[in-house]
Amino acid sequence: MQYTCQGANIAPPLTWSTRLEAALVVDDPDAPSGPYIHWIVAGIPSGSGSSGDGQTPAGGTTLPNSAGQPAYTGPCPPANSGTHHYRFTLYQLPKSYELPDGLAGVQAAQTIAYAATAQAQFVGTFG
Repeated sequence: MQYTCQGANIAPPLTWSTRLEAALVVDDPDAPSGPYIHWIVAGIPSGSGSSGDGQTPAGGTTLPNSAGQPAYTGPCPPANSGTHHYRFTLYQLPKSYELPDGLAGVQAAQTIAYAATAQAQFVGTFG
């Protein structure tokens, strides 16, 4: 619960490994108005890494989420909206790839997904 709006609303600890630079997108595809982006971290260096409670992956840059904030916003589904799925997707990006400036929310997430050469995903639920 500490990673949701009902708790401390902090980013969960993560562990990853990627051969190339990566980006992390956390989204809720079950949001009533379409996918809701909770967190985007671009520029995660290649190799193995981890982050602790409330930390952004080292070397990464947080982009604006669907709320327009460059931060993690934890799960907080509307009342009586059922169980929501929260996807944590790590996208491996091409060596020469540079994310265009000014992207946020769904547009940034889609741009990252289209450019990805590989991805890994886990899904949690809350509701």
